[in-house]
Amino acid sequence: SENVENLFKVYPNPSQDYIYIDFGDENLNLKGKRIEILNSLGQEVFETPIEHHKTKIEIKSLNGKGTYFVQLVNREGQELLTRKIIVY
Repeated sequence: SENVENLFKVYPNPSQDYIYIDFGDENLNLKGKRIEILNSLGQEVFETPIEHHKTKIEIKSLNGKGTYFVQLVNREGQELLTRKIIVY
């Protein structure tokens, strides 16, 4: 939804140590949704259910430097939003 579009923030970008995924609004319904991070080849390198409105992910859990795509996915596996991040 447009509401989620405005609230879904991924920072810092570019990043070296960690990224934050922030949904901001405590009233936003994130139940059943998850975060997937894909590498530039479209391969999933990280996945976690959303349990809080702000999530910290360590870069070392990814596969090194490069371009990644952070996706918000619903329980049916449909991509709702995507943000591009650079890891250096």
